[in-house]
Amino acid sequence: MTLKKIISEINTNNIPIGFYRLEEGRFPEFLVYLYTISDENERNKYNTLKNKESYVSESGKIFFPYSSIDVVKETYRQYDLISHDITTEKINSILNINSPSELYLAFSLYLILHEFGHWIHFEELEKKPYLWHQEDVHFKREYARKRNKAKYNPNLQKSYYVELNKEYNAIPMEKRANDYAENHLKKYFELLKKKL
Repeated sequence: MTLKKIISEINTNNIPIGFYRLEEGRFPEFLVYLYTISDENERNKYNTLKNKESYVSESGKIFFPYSSIDVVKETYRQYDLISHDITTEKINSILNINSPSELYLAFSLYLILHEFGHWIHFEELEKKPYLWHQEDVHFKREYARKRNKAKYNPNLQKSYYVELNKEYNAIPMEKRANDYAENHLKKYFELLKKKL
């Protein structure tokens, strides 16, 4: 099963979706991501505006890899083992997983629902990129500072990364998206596991 198939089954809100191909051996900056402005011409226009606060995006979109659910989970594991393991634990606390294929499905579904949660919040902000990027900015900056420190210090203990992940998931915007995913995971998992 692919992410595209899952999304086609659960995207009842007609959230704009884009897909990209994973390049073997290369990790994207983010595996899944909401782009508040996905069109390059619109982004160029936005970047020249003096009053960005009121601008409403016309090309916001969530991007996912065009991949199978097992490849997505394995790529995520290689990209960010700590986050992968914490997400897997969270999924196992919500669902009764009986096979590797069910775990692949649940993991991919969680990632999708998390991004859907972000999209719903973006809509609540009237699709205004400025508001989206300014929200929780102090938390995001502090997290980025710590993440960069970790990137250049291979001697840090696993506990540092676990704490860093907890901090990230406590950022209000991320917590909202996680809550959305957790609140919808069981319903969609039960629907989709019949199609495995």
